[in-house]
Amino acid sequence: MSSEAIQISPAAISALERGKKVEAIKIIRMETNAGLKESSDAVDLFLTANQLVHDKWKAHTKWYDGMVAISVFAVIAVVLSSLLVTGIMSVLGKVLS
Repeated sequence: MSSEAIQISPAAISALERGKKVEAIKIIRMETNAGLKESSDAVDLFLTANQLVHDKWKAHTKWYDGMVAISVFAVIAVVLSSLLVTGIMSVLGKVLS
């Protein structure tokens, strides 16, 4: 089955509108017994052909990308602050000894 022949169900479209591309691919695979590549290609083809759904999908993924960036920044800040505190404690330990 080619990706052009795969019909995208309302459930898969709903998943895409919520920014859940992987979920949409899983739905298509379950409904059509298509392979992973065919299902992924069908989703990409659908997003290309349907600008409104594509725009909704991109809006959700931009939010997710922003959250990932904030999470990475928070982890770096925690690591750096713990290293700073460890360094200060080490210096204080040497000074007070």
